[in-house]
Formats: sequence, structure tokens, C-alpha cells
Amino acid sequence: CQLFMTLTSWTGGYRASTRGCSTATLKSISAWNLQGTQVTLAGTGGAPVAHLNSSGASRFDGSTTAGGQISFYR
Repeated sequence: CQLFMTLTSWTGGYRASTRGCSTATLKSISAWNLQGTQVTLAGTGGAPVAHLNSSGASRFDGSTTAGGQISFYR
């Protein structure tokens, strides 16, 4: 699936959305925030749904709060 991250201020950081995701967790992503090298993806209301750490110049790997693995890259 695809993750779209913008620099528009939003609850929990900046606005984010997904397209083509099959799980409710990924479909719920509506915000993101960067602290150091860690990205937090948040759902409705700003509750964290995933935490990812930088693992390269354009790649982040981590896990959802439900325990699933998640990665994104550009």
C-alpha cells in the first residue's frame, strides 16, 4: 500500500494518509511526527499506531502498536 506524508499541521504532528492498505491499522493513519530518527505514525485522534526508525537514507522500519512489522521508503 502507499503512505502519503505532507507538511500540513495536523493532530499528532503532520497530516498523513494511506491508499490501498488492507489492514484497519494502516487505513487509520492520519498523522505523522519525526523525533530524531524515529517516525511515529498516528491514527484518528492522534493515538500512535506505529513507530519506525531510520534504517538508511530513504528507508524506515519498525512495528505497529499491534505488533506487526512495517516499513516504508521513497
